[in-house]
Amino acid sequence: MSTEKDLKKAVNAALRLIRFRPRSEAEIISRLGEKGYGTDSIKKSVKYLKDADYLNDAEFCRVWIESRKDKPLGFRKIIQELREKGVKQEIIERAVKEARGDYSEREVIQRLVDKKLNLMRGLEKNVVRRRIYSFLLRRGFEQDAVNEAMHKIE
Repeated sequence: MSTEKDLKKAVNAALRLIRFRPRSEAEIISRLGEKGYGTDSIKKSVKYLKDADYLNDAEFCRVWIESRKDKPLGFRKIIQELREKGVKQEIIERAVKEARGDYSEREVIQRLVDKKLNLMRGLEKNVVRRRIYSFLLRRGFEQDAVNEAMHKIE
Protein backbone atom coordinates (compact mmCIF):
# COMPACT_ATOMS: atom_id res chain seq x y z
CA MET A 1 0.00 0.00 0.00
CA SER A 2 1.46 3.36 -0.97
CA THR A 3 1.45 6.27 1.37
CA GLU A 4 0.60 9.79 0.31
CA LYS A 5 4.27 10.71 0.69
CA ASP A 6 5.41 7.87 -1.61
CA LEU A 7 2.81 8.84 -4.18
CA LYS A 8 3.94 12.46 -4.14
CA LYS A 9 7.58 11.40 -4.58
CA ALA A 10 6.67 9.11 -7.49
CA VAL A 11 4.66 11.85 -9.21
CA ASN A 12 7.50 14.34 -8.76
CA ALA A 13 10.03 11.82 -10.12
CA ALA A 14 7.81 11.24 -13.16
CA LEU A 15 7.38 14.97 -13.72
CA ARG A 16 11.16 15.43 -13.65
CA LEU A 17 11.47 12.78 -16.36
CA ILE A 18 8.75 14.39 -18.47
CA ARG A 19 10.38 17.80 -18.10
CA PHE A 20 13.40 16.63 -20.14
CA ARG A 21 11.34 15.14 -22.96
CA PRO A 22 7.88 13.67 -23.44
CA ARG A 23 7.62 10.06 -22.25
CA SER A 24 5.30 7.19 -22.99
CA GLU A 25 3.27 5.59 -20.24
CA ALA A 26 5.40 2.44 -20.43
CA GLU A 27 8.60 4.48 -20.06
CA ILE A 28 7.29 6.19 -16.92
CA ILE A 29 6.19 2.88 -15.42
CA SER A 30 9.57 1.34 -16.17
CA ARG A 31 11.61 4.26 -14.87
CA LEU A 32 9.58 4.57 -11.66
CA GLY A 33 10.02 0.82 -11.13
CA GLU A 34 13.78 1.20 -11.60
CA LYS A 35 13.77 3.95 -8.98
CA GLY A 36 12.23 1.53 -6.49
CA TYR A 37 8.67 2.80 -6.25
CA GLY A 38 6.02 0.22 -5.46
CA THR A 39 3.41 -1.00 -7.92
CA ASP A 40 0.62 0.81 -6.12
CA SER A 41 2.49 4.15 -6.13
CA ILE A 42 3.34 3.72 -9.81
CA LYS A 43 -0.27 2.95 -10.80
CA LYS A 44 -1.64 5.88 -8.84
CA SER A 45 0.98 8.31 -10.12
CA VAL A 46 0.38 7.21 -13.74
CA LYS A 47 -3.36 7.69 -13.25
CA TYR A 48 -2.75 11.15 -11.78
CA LEU A 49 -0.45 12.12 -14.66
CA LYS A 50 -2.94 10.86 -17.25
CA ASP A 51 -5.82 12.71 -15.57
CA ALA A 52 -3.74 15.90 -15.50
CA ASP A 53 -2.83 15.32 -19.19
CA TYR A 54 0.89 15.12 -18.49
CA LEU A 55 0.93 11.58 -19.85
CA ASN A 56 -0.75 10.90 -23.17
CA ASP A 57 0.61 8.21 -25.51
CA ALA A 58 -1.23 9.58 -28.55
CA GLU A 59 0.32 13.02 -28.05
CA PHE A 60 3.69 11.42 -27.27
CA CYS A 61 3.51 9.60 -30.63
CA ARG A 62 2.65 12.77 -32.50
CA VAL A 63 5.54 14.71 -30.95
CA TRP A 64 7.98 11.81 -31.39
CA ILE A 65 7.09 11.36 -35.06
CA GLU A 66 7.50 15.07 -35.78
CA SER A 67 10.89 15.18 -34.09
CA ARG A 68 12.11 12.06 -35.89
CA LYS A 69 10.90 13.24 -39.30
CA ASP A 70 13.23 16.22 -38.86
CA LYS A 71 16.22 13.86 -38.44
CA PRO A 72 15.09 12.61 -41.16
CA LEU A 73 14.02 9.04 -40.58
CA GLY A 74 11.65 6.74 -42.41
CA PHE A 75 8.42 5.53 -40.87
CA ARG A 76 9.75 1.99 -40.48
CA LYS A 77 12.44 3.24 -38.06
CA ILE A 78 10.04 5.59 -36.27
CA ILE A 79 7.54 2.77 -35.71
CA GLN A 80 10.32 0.57 -34.35
CA GLU A 81 11.36 3.30 -31.89
CA LEU A 82 7.79 3.81 -30.70
CA ARG A 83 7.38 0.08 -30.11
CA GLU A 84 10.59 0.13 -28.08
CA LYS A 85 9.08 2.97 -26.04
CA GLY A 86 6.17 0.69 -25.18
CA VAL A 87 3.44 2.48 -27.12
CA LYS A 88 0.49 0.30 -28.12
CA GLN A 89 0.31 -0.71 -31.78
CA GLU A 90 -3.10 0.86 -32.45
CA ILE A 91 -1.90 4.23 -31.13
CA ILE A 92 1.22 4.02 -33.31
CA GLU A 93 -0.81 3.12 -36.41
CA ARG A 94 -3.20 6.02 -35.89
CA ALA A 95 -0.36 8.52 -35.37
CA VAL A 96 1.63 7.26 -38.36
CA LYS A 97 -1.43 7.34 -40.62
CA GLU A 98 -2.03 10.95 -39.61
CA ALA A 99 1.63 11.90 -40.09
CA ARG A 100 2.01 10.28 -43.52
CA GLY A 101 -0.28 12.90 -45.03
CA ASP A 102 2.27 15.69 -45.00
CA TYR A 103 5.51 13.72 -45.34
CA SER A 104 6.80 12.27 -48.59
CA GLU A 105 9.50 9.71 -47.91
CA ARG A 106 10.46 9.71 -51.58
CA GLU A 107 11.18 13.46 -51.55
CA VAL A 108 13.20 13.13 -48.35
CA ILE A 109 15.13 10.18 -49.79
CA GLN A 110 15.93 12.17 -52.92
CA ARG A 111 17.27 15.10 -50.86
CA LEU A 112 19.41 12.71 -48.82
CA VAL A 113 20.70 10.96 -51.96
CA ASP A 114 21.62 14.30 -53.55
CA LYS A 115 23.45 15.36 -50.40
CA LYS A 116 25.31 12.04 -50.11
CA LEU A 117 26.25 12.08 -53.80
CA ASN A 118 27.77 15.51 -53.30
CA LEU A 119 29.82 14.28 -50.35
CA MET A 120 31.00 11.14 -52.13
CA ARG A 121 32.25 12.67 -55.37
CA GLY A 122 35.31 10.91 -56.63
CA LEU A 123 34.44 7.52 -55.15
CA GLU A 124 33.74 4.51 -57.32
CA LYS A 125 30.10 4.28 -58.46
CA ASN A 126 29.48 0.87 -56.85
CA VAL A 127 30.88 2.05 -53.51
CA VAL A 128 28.68 5.14 -53.59
CA ARG A 129 25.57 3.15 -54.43
CA ARG A 130 26.24 0.57 -51.70
CA ARG A 131 26.88 3.22 -49.03
CA ILE A 132 23.82 5.26 -49.92
CA TYR A 133 21.62 2.16 -50.09
CA SER A 134 22.77 0.99 -46.64
CA PHE A 135 22.43 4.49 -45.19
CA LEU A 136 18.82 4.83 -46.36
CA LEU A 137 17.82 1.40 -45.06
CA ARG A 138 19.40 2.12 -41.66
CA ARG A 139 17.36 5.32 -41.55
CA GLY A 140 14.22 3.22 -41.83
CA PHE A 141 12.98 4.13 -45.27
CA GLU A 142 10.81 1.66 -47.17
CA GLN A 143 12.73 -0.75 -49.39
CA ASP A 144 10.67 0.10 -52.49
CA ALA A 145 11.34 3.82 -52.14
CA VAL A 146 15.06 3.18 -51.58
CA ASN A 147 15.23 0.90 -54.63
CA GLU A 148 13.49 3.54 -56.73
CA ALA A 149 16.04 6.15 -55.64
CA MET A 150 18.90 3.77 -56.41
CA HIS A 151 17.67 3.33 -59.99
CA LYS A 152 17.83 7.10 -60.44
CA ILE A 153 21.52 7.28 -59.52
CA GLU A 154 23.54 7.39 -62.71
